[in-house]
Amino acid sequence: MGRDPRLLALAELVPPGLAVADVGTGGRAALARLLVASGRSPGAVGIEASHPTWQAAADLVARRGPVEVAVRRGRGVAPLSSGEAAVLVAAGLGGRGIIDLLEEAGPRLGEFRRLVLGPQRDAAVLRRWLAERGFRLAWEELVAARRRIYELIAAEPGVEPASGAELEIGPRLLERRHPLLANLLRYRVQRLEAAAAQAAWAGNEQAASRLFEAARRLRKVGETWLSLRI
Repeated sequence: MGRDPRLLALAELVPPGLAVADVGTGGRAALARLLVASGRSPGAVGIEASHPTWQAAADLVARRGPVEVAVRRGRGVAPLSSGEAAVLVAAGLGGRGIIDLLEEAGPRLGEFRRLVLGPQRDAAVLRRWLAERGFRLAWEELVAARRRIYELIAAEPGVEPASGAELEIGPRLLERRHPLLANLLRYRVQRLEAAAAQAAWAGNEQAASRLFEAARRLRKVGETWLSLRI
């Protein structure tokens, strides 16, 4: 459970001493169990919408503990009592799916001191949404695992000073010159150029132009911030 680098990185983004709600906890409630077993969190609630997945996680926690971990069935923060958790974790969804979850939380989003988010895609869309709704990007991390690079975001209430292309890539990653960022940018530029070429081959010049322009912007930011030829 504790050896998954992505899981460990998510746990590191949770401030010590705070109770956690892990939405989409999975069939092992792995993050919730790790946080409590390691002593990082005094308690955790794993939330699952799928009945079979919820049942698997609930059975596992009942057998192996820790007793400070609860597993509940439901969507988003609905199964939580007010003030029960100070950190909200949502990982394993796309960025737009995470946005839907956060929007459904409504005013209850203000109960959380930190959001720990792991978008599988559309991280730039999620960053912009957070910045526009009064969250600052407290920390960002990249993790190489299972032949891909995962983007992780920790957000807290506040003003985010970055905008434009910086939000598209990750302002805290750019500031730190994260060692995995160049690889991530190269991959994204290649994907955009491949999609643009496919759109052009299909005769959709408007889409091809938009995709090529997005690739050009990413390449320019990489060259400006990281001094790379991407």
